Formats: sequence, C-alpha cells, structure tokens
Amino acid sequence: MLRKNKKDELIMYHHGWGTGIRNYYGLWRGNEKLIESACGKGCHPDEASMVIIKAVWSSLQHEG
Repeated sequence: MLRKNKKDELIMYHHGWGTGIRNYYGLWRGNEKLIESACGKGCHPDEASMVIIKAVWSSLQHEG
C-alpha cells in the first residue's frame, strides 16, 4: 500500500504511523542520535519522522 502512494502523499502518514515512530523511538524524549541520523543535524521530531517515512517509501520504490 505504501509503495503505491506518491511521495507528496506521504504526509497522510504523519499522524498515525508518524506518531508511532515519534513515540516508539523516543523522538519527543530526546533521542538526539536518531534525530541527527535522520536529518543530518538537529531538527524537529515531526521532521525526523517524515524523513524516516520517506526513506522507507524510497526503499520500497526500488523493490518493485
């Protein structure tokens, strides 16, 4: 299902899947290593979770 979405449609995952990523991986609790790994520098947890979602989506595009 994720693979069929266009990149600009991934924002629809911000609240459900994105919230899960932010909570499970502690982005709101100061997991600076993951935030910096996702963004290359410090960024907002919302932005970091979208980077992760886009990376998963991108990986799936190459599997097709």
